[in-house]
Amino acid sequence: MSQSTESNFVTRLTSPLTLAVLFLLSVLLVLVVGPLFQKGSFIDAMLYKTVAFNFAIAESSFWSMKYTATSMSFFCEQPPFYIYLLGNFYTLFGTHLIVDRLFTFLQLCVFLYFLYRICQKLFAPALPFFLLNLFLLLCIQAISWSFANQVIETLVLMLLAVAIDLYLDFLTSRRTILMFWFGLILLLLFLSKGFQSCFIVVLPLSYALFHIKEKKVFWFVSFTSVLLLGGILFLLMVYEPSKNWYNCYYQARLVLTMNNVGATTDKHYQILIQLLMETIAVWLIFLGLGWYLMVKKQYSSKQIFVEPLRDTLGLSLLFTFLAGTLPFTLSLVQRGFYLVPAYLCLTLFLTYTYREKWLYFFAALNKLAHLMWVKVLVPLIFLASLVYCLLNASAYKREKELAQDLEVISPLLKTGTTIGINSNVWNYFNLHSYLYMQKKISLSADPKLEGFVIVYKNEMPVKEQARVLKIELPTQELDLYYRYNN
Repeated sequence: MSQSTESNFVTRLTSPLTLAVLFLLSVLLVLVVGPLFQKGSFIDAMLYKTVAFNFAIAESSFWSMKYTATSMSFFCEQPPFYIYLLGNFYTLFGTHLIVDRLFTFLQLCVFLYFLYRICQKLFAPALPFFLLNLFLLLCIQAISWSFANQVIETLVLMLLAVAIDLYLDFLTSRRTILMFWFGLILLLLFLSKGFQSCFIVVLPLSYALFHIKEKKVFWFVSFTSVLLLGGILFLLMVYEPSKNWYNCYYQARLVLTMNNVGATTDKHYQILIQLLMETIAVWLIFLGLGWYLMVKKQYSSKQIFVEPLRDTLGLSLLFTFLAGTLPFTLSLVQRGFYLVPAYLCLTLFLTYTYREKWLYFFAALNKLAHLMWVKVLVPLIFLASLVYCLLNASAYKREKELAQDLEVISPLLKTGTTIGINSNVWNYFNLHSYLYMQKKISLSADPKLEGFVIVYKNEMPVKEQARVLKIELPTQELDLYYRYNN
């Protein structure tokens, strides 16, 4: 390599955009990719994986999913589309633990692809604003947590990005076929997470209200809404298999949720506080930019915060974000990751509506990127993140004790059988899932069931001890017994 060629390479490597890409890749590796491929799974993810496993081995169908033989043998806790996709992924590539991680990683890649397409349509140049949106999203802890823990919201987020991209295409081209594709995505969103995931319909609806004289914009809203409602009505009222599923879903999920069964908080306002705290870093960055413009550039608060709100597309994104978050306060059964899909609308609202103001942010970063210590530090951070992920690839992010205990216990258990557990272990669904995916073993709390029994460490009830034999094993959180009924 000649000296001039080497100099050009170093210049490109240390350019501001390259440094920004390397930094964000480092964050993705540490917060998302590394934890995603580590061992152990969040309880919800293990439920979905087990149901998808049954679909992959042809023991269930799209509208008649199954968890285990003894627990949720008709699984209707969630709509079937996510599980259907994962089940087909298992069918193609096997059920090794790396497969479902690749499934989630693929969702992340598709989401980033459509996020870039969205930025191409909204911004010029696109790349800096794409990186800004990604940075703001990664500042929201629930985003990285959701991908690392493989919840359904990752699929909803991906489909939401596709829907926004389709609508922006429509605003540019006004092609009728885009109405159909947008309506189809709405239906897939419903089949992924239910009614609440269809909030993106607020984007074309609110934009149409701002542009009431544009007939084709109203045609878009009307056609896609009719397509969505028609599809849902057909599935819920005409097609028998989907009717059976929805009746179960309605009772097992919607009714109990609206009655606050399993409430995660005491007050509705606490959910709003959680929403604010989850996005606090984004708001602080935004307010910091506003403070800089007022102090350094002598902008008025009206010029910074109010005047940009005249942009109708930006306001439509804001209303869509509110539609994707505020309805969750109706129930006390809420978790932070439920709001993940709506956060995309928040970052797009802030970056698009105030796009001229963010240019000052880019200018400040550009100055920072030209400092020698930054040019050295960022590549080192990227290399360190790679090493960190490689060194921790075989680590457990959760359920380490359970996985290690089952390595000892599972060889003693016969494939396809039902074994006993104490009633206080029944809600340990990761235990159900691991045993079923490993050896198709179902669990039962029937006290009359003879054979092996799993209990928490040193928690075998005294009244049971006379008719059980403890199997001495080097376990950490579980004990294995053999129960006799005579």
